[in-house]
Amino acid sequence: MPKPRIFFFSGVDGSGKSTHARQLYIYARRSNLRVQYTWLRWSPFLTYILLFYSLIRRRTLKITFSRRGRRYTFKVHVFWIDPVLKTLYPRVFLFDSLLRYLLELFSSYMRRIDLIIFDRFFLDIIIDLLWETRNTTIFRYIEVKAVLRLLNRYKHCGLVLFADPLVIINRKADVISFREIKFKCNIFKLLAKVLNLEAIDTTSVSISEAFNIVVRRFHECVHE
Repeated sequence: MPKPRIFFFSGVDGSGKSTHARQLYIYARRSNLRVQYTWLRWSPFLTYILLFYSLIRRRTLKITFSRRGRRYTFKVHVFWIDPVLKTLYPRVFLFDSLLRYLLELFSSYMRRIDLIIFDRFFLDIIIDLLWETRNTTIFRYIEVKAVLRLLNRYKHCGLVLFADPLVIINRKADVISFREIKFKCNIFKLLAKVLNLEAIDTTSVSISEAFNIVVRRFHECVHE
C-alpha cells in the first residue's frame, strides 16, 4: 500500500495558509484524490503538564482588547522569563507534535488516503517556539534536528507564505503584536532559504494568482 503524499503550508498568520489549504483540498478532491486536511497547530499531550505549571507560575497571561468593533481574548505565553519553560517547553511540545504527526500518518495510511494537506507544519511550530521562549539554542535539540530533516525530506511538497507585516495587520483584526509578526516573517524567509523551500510573498498578489503557484507546485509534487 503506497504511503500518502504530503503537501504543507507554512508561514505567518494572515499570509493565506488556510485559504489556500482549503482551496487545494477542494481542487485535489475534484481531481479524484482521497484527501485529508490537518490543521497542525495545537497538539498537547505531555505538554499539558507544563501548561498547568505555566498557569500556576503566571507565565500564561490573558489579554483582552477591542478592534474593529469586536472584542478579542488571547492567552499569551511569556515562557522566556522562566528557566524551566524556556528549556523544557520546546522539547516536550515538539515531541507531542511529532506524535500527532505520526498518528495522522497512520490514520491516513489505514484509510488509504492519497494526499495529506497540512495547514501549518513543523516550521511554524519551531518559529512559534522561538518567539515564546526566545531560546535560540533549540536548534541544537535533537527534536528540532529531527523535524528539520523531516521538512527537508518533504521540501518539494510544501510552500512558505509571508507578507508585509503592515498588510497582515490590516488583513487580520486579531493580531496583537507588530513586533511578533515582523520577527516571524523574517525567520520564515530565512529558514525557507536555508531549507530550499519555495516562498510566496502574498503582499500584493491576488488570491487567484497565489493559488496558481500553489497548483503548479502541487502538480510538481504529485508527479515526482
